[in-house]
Amino acid sequence: MTKSQPLLTTDRLILRPLQLSDATKIQQLAGNEDIANGTISVPHPYSDGMAGKWIGKHLAGWLTQHSAIFAITLKSNHQLIGCAGIENIQDGSGQLGYWIGVPYWGNGYCTEAVERIKEFGFKKCSSNTFMADMRKAVTDQLTSC
Repeated sequence: MTKSQPLLTTDRLILRPLQLSDATKIQQLAGNEDIANGTISVPHPYSDGMAGKWIGKHLAGWLTQHSAIFAITLKSNHQLIGCAGIENIQDGSGQLGYWIGVPYWGNGYCTEAVERIKEFGFKKCSSNTFMADMRKAVTDQLTSC
């Protein structure tokens, strides 16, 4: 991996490095109970300060080459709508994780973002295996994600 985290794009999305200024929006979106119920690691309630710590952890994770987490933003207005990336990168494998804010469900944004993250991981991070864990509550929503 390079030292500077790249900007990734799709037809409708920009996947950019996280910024500490994203903390308020991440707390607002990820704080929805439906997000916590559909993920392994997003807590509910999502307390003040948690988003900033999470961002800091993943900014450091990029520098140590153990994670590559991106803010998912709309190309049309640069609004942050979720996050996606690869964690626990080691020995050619990593764990894929993602969430999209509830107001943006049903538009195919997860699929679009995850396809680009996988492409990035295979080509740039020398990963050859990705694992993804999800709760049962989300499996029915994946096709509309």
